[in-house]
Amino acid sequence: MKKLNYIILGLLSLLSANVSCDSPKEDNAIYNEPTSFVLNTPAYADAVYDLKNTSSLVLTCSQPDYGFAAAVDYTVQISVDGDWESDKVQTLSEVSNSAVITVDANELDVLICQALGVASEEDMPAEPIKLYVRVKAEIPPVEKGSELNSVIYSNTITLNRVMPYYALPDMEFPTSMYMIGNFCGWDWSTAPKMIAVNGHPELFWVIRYVKAGEGFKFSSTPDWSGNQFGYDTSIVSIAHNVAGEVSADGDGNFVVTKGGWYIFGVATEIVGRSYKYTIDILPPDVYVYGNANGGTWDKSEDWKFEVIDDPDAEWPFVSPTVLATPGNNDDGCLRLCICPDEWSVGSVDWWRTEFIFFDGNISYRADGGDQDRVGNPAGKVYLNFVTGKGKVE
Repeated sequence: MKKLNYIILGLLSLLSANVSCDSPKEDNAIYNEPTSFVLNTPAYADAVYDLKNTSSLVLTCSQPDYGFAAAVDYTVQISVDGDWESDKVQTLSEVSNSAVITVDANELDVLICQALGVASEEDMPAEPIKLYVRVKAEIPPVEKGSELNSVIYSNTITLNRVMPYYALPDMEFPTSMYMIGNFCGWDWSTAPKMIAVNGHPELFWVIRYVKAGEGFKFSSTPDWSGNQFGYDTSIVSIAHNVAGEVSADGDGNFVVTKGGWYIFGVATEIVGRSYKYTIDILPPDVYVYGNANGGTWDKSEDWKFEVIDDPDAEWPFVSPTVLATPGNNDDGCLRLCICPDEWSVGSVDWWRTEFIFFDGNISYRADGGDQDRVGNPAGKVYLNFVTGKGKVE
């Protein structure tokens, strides 16, 4: 009996050993960090690649040896000077899961134009150029552990005669502009969208209170996607300023030495393939025009709003007492505007910055047509540009 027990124990030991030896191989897989892989030089690397008359290029490469059969993402990068540390390096958007990579010729051409820094068709090279190409390989995150560094670059190949053409879209003015800063807690959800100036696609304005020494920025989009700009003198100039000294703080934000309510204007200029900005910081002058002021259609200091120097005031802008109007073109209506003496872009007609309020909400003409006419009782006009509210009483 004892002998039988020994036999059974021996069999169990062998079975355990076999189970251990037959564990899945993935558990014992060894991850290699390859240092290179081969991007093949195309057979026609010395031929002319006429991108205007080509739909695509095909590249092939070997698969990096990661030590196991991995799914690999391949991305093509190009350089016009062979310097892979340069900010001129461009990366194509297409990610290939195959070692046979198809490159869209149109996207390639656009990236070449950007790398060359061309601003117009006249800047394009008259002769074919050398184009340097490499491929980045990476195991997708789902395939690898977070501890693995799977990014690897191929060798560089040279296409000796690539003929690009001008394929960049025309630069256009931003269609929107925002202001953000300490005054709104650096929160995009409360950052004001600036108002377009009618007939001036390059110009936006907003009225806000900023405190001395507190930062602010502008951006063509309400996010941190890289469109924001502070006081960078390489792209920003100040045209008019009534807020004391303007400078940049340690984070590159605009700061002023004199706090208060101001009209902030941003004018955009297209320079080549880039934007430059001119900033106006103007007195917060708001005016009553037309029938509600007795029929005056010129800017009058008698009809300028009083401004309460308090960012938390319920109604910081208060007009002189206006006349009652019925709200039509024939017999009169209430019309309001800002009317700076001079913008960075020159003089601007008052109606291009006019606004009114409907049901207590401020509505700007901006780049639209004539607004509906609004009547009003006799009384003072109260405005709050932060809450967007207005009333007459």
